Amino acid sequence: MLLIAMYYGDDGYNSMYTCFKAIARQLEAFKLVTINGTGYRVKLHINDDYKFTCSALGHTGASSAHPCIKCVVKTMENGRSRPWIKFNDCECQHRNCSVPDPIKLNFSFSKAPIFNIDEDNIHLPFLHVLMGVFQALFRDFNRYLTHVDANGFDQAEPIYDDDFNELYDEPVFNLEDIMYSEADELSDSADYQEYANDLAAAVPDSSEAFTRFIALFNHNLKRIGAKATKYWMTFSGNNVPKILEHLDKLFDGVIKSTKMQGFYKAFAALRDCLEGQ
Repeated sequence: MLLIAMYYGDDGYNSMYTCFKAIARQLEAFKLVTINGTGYRVKLHINDDYKFTCSALGHTGASSAHPCIKCVVKTMENGRSRPWIKFNDCECQHRNCSVPDPIKLNFSFSKAPIFNIDEDNIHLPFLHVLMGVFQALFRDFNRYLTHVDANGFDQAEPIYDDDFNELYDEPVFNLEDIMYSEADELSDSADYQEYANDLAAAVPDSSEAFTRFIALFNHNLKRIGAKATKYWMTFSGNNVPKILEHLDKLFDGVIKSTKMQGFYKAFAALRDCLEGQ
């Protein structure tokens, strides 16, 4: 690994374009390196925070109409935003496979790229991958708790498809009534963290008053101080590590079956992956 430059500045497109454009052209011309008389081809790869990666590629970012740099999923439908739970696997097609001319339909790549990098060499940040796995696991566990509350432990669970939304008619997650981009911005601030910690400290520890697992689980989230955004029903990058760091508090009073124990172990595996980074 070779250090090319140190950059002090924000990861917005304009700042990065000014600082990196000249270096980017030099890197693109760097095709071969010779070591002990043997030539090796050089390929450029990029892997960083998602905002940095989007800026480097000329993508307008996570809040754009097409938020993913890999697929064609849309966050807007008939002029209205769509929550995360409305997405389905059919939409998550690779951009180059979805339409005959993907360049004409640029999927929110509306700016000139700073770095011209092969798409196979564009790597999503680990935290965002972990957040996706966490969200899917979290959703499945909430479905299971809702099923147990309604039917007990003995009745078999139904099979849900991706469009199943009934469980969210009574939202859990300790929801915040703010949009996703605002939640990310707020959760980075010291004032917000102090506010969240104060709220968590005000939540009583006792779980005896809860007769439903789903209510107890949400109560435990409040004790941790973690919040999901009301619209997207997802946790920000700061909230996911906070939840994983306090799994014992999250699952307090909730592990009453072998399957619940299995969910705990799955979350613990994600925590161990995060700590290993």
